[in-house]
Amino acid sequence: MRLTVPSGVPEGIALTVIPFREDAVIGTMSLATLVRLVPSPRQEEYPRVPRAASGHDRRRAELRANVQRTLKSQKGKNIPDYAEYIAAGILGKHGSAWSTPPITLWPAGETAAMSDELIPDSGLRRLTVAADAMVIAIDGETQTTAWHDIYQDPESFGLTYTELGRGVRIPFELYLGISPADARQIFYDP
Repeated sequence: MRLTVPSGVPEGIALTVIPFREDAVIGTMSLATLVRLVPSPRQEEYPRVPRAASGHDRRRAELRANVQRTLKSQKGKNIPDYAEYIAAGILGKHGSAWSTPPITLWPAGETAAMSDELIPDSGLRRLTVAADAMVIAIDGETQTTAWHDIYQDPESFGLTYTELGRGVRIPFELYLGISPADARQIFYDP
């Protein structure tokens, strides 16, 4: 017996999104999806990573450095406080008086697929980001790093993986098919 290999089915990370421009979508994702889609900016800046990383990871770190400031700036110093703030919000310590702005993402290159509308006239679509896509947080890197810190050690923030998996949704906007120069400009815009 010979088995055929599936073809034409996009593989990767599926996100439910709504376009708000012809080159941009918005949505929410789970924390587990974020940490798989966007590597920790802190890990990418660790001095040995670019030299010791695989070709794909090294190219991704180089591309990120081209469109984003390093965490060695003031934004890096804010990460522990931001992680504490987010954790306190999840734990209900702020009531409804807390917010995390959408993280702005950019997949360098093509995404795997975009579906037709899931519900007619709703705008809702399924975007599949290729498993090997280089997705970069072009704005919201401090928040992205804080989320990674929380996910790596939830107990140190008084949380559990169960709490993080239940009800934690992270808003995002994602820009499609734009150049590195445009991605860098979005980051630098006021």
